[in-house]
Amino acid sequence: MLPEQQARIASELASARLIGQHATIVWYSQSYEAARFASQIEAAVKSAKWVTQFRSVDPGANGLPIVKGVLIMTEPPERSKKAGASLLSALSKEEVAVSTMAFDRKGTEQLYLHSIDPEDMRILVIVGSHP
Repeated sequence: MLPEQQARIASELASARLIGQHATIVWYSQSYEAARFASQIEAAVKSAKWVTQFRSVDPGANGLPIVKGVLIMTEPPERSKKAGASLLSALSKEEVAVSTMAFDRKGTEQLYLHSIDPEDMRILVIVGSHP
């Protein structure tokens, strides 16, 4: 991804007004290409003042789906869904192969209603193999 693409992604995310949004960005450990692309995505979201966790995973680890391209997983709270939609839009405009999927770590949306834990509103971004 070119620096100007990262800047456009960061600008679109900043316009969504989600400062402090948490994003966990993971990539497949055996892929240098995935690691590099994940790093570029992380730089863009950090520029939008999002909080990131960044690490490698083995494909399919912890029950995560095996993906090609980028998969954005959102938690039930609206903030997570909005963040996922914003990142999906920004990456799509840069012609990145990206999709979204809902997930729920706690088993029911009711457990999120009064949560103030930022992890409950995070998005998980999986950078897989090249499509």
